[in-house]
Amino acid sequence: MLSYDVYVGADSAAVASRAVPPFQTSSPFYLPSQSWPLAQEFYWSVVARNQTTDEHLEGPVWRFETMEAGARSTRSS
Repeated sequence: MLSYDVYVGADSAAVASRAVPPFQTSSPFYLPSQSWPLAQEFYWSVVARNQTTDEHLEGPVWRFETMEAGARSTRSS
């Protein structure tokens, strides 16, 4: 059985060192229960964990920015 520890925060060093509290999920997909704050930068990383053997694989730190209020998508349909 696999689980995933997801680390998210505004400080890339805290996410990389796992200094922010993780939340654990049994799915690699995450939908926050609350909206992300607008116009902010976040960093995230995932640790995949085999719960049977306790082996784990730490992923890299990635970055994303939330859109500004009133921003429009530039993607075409």
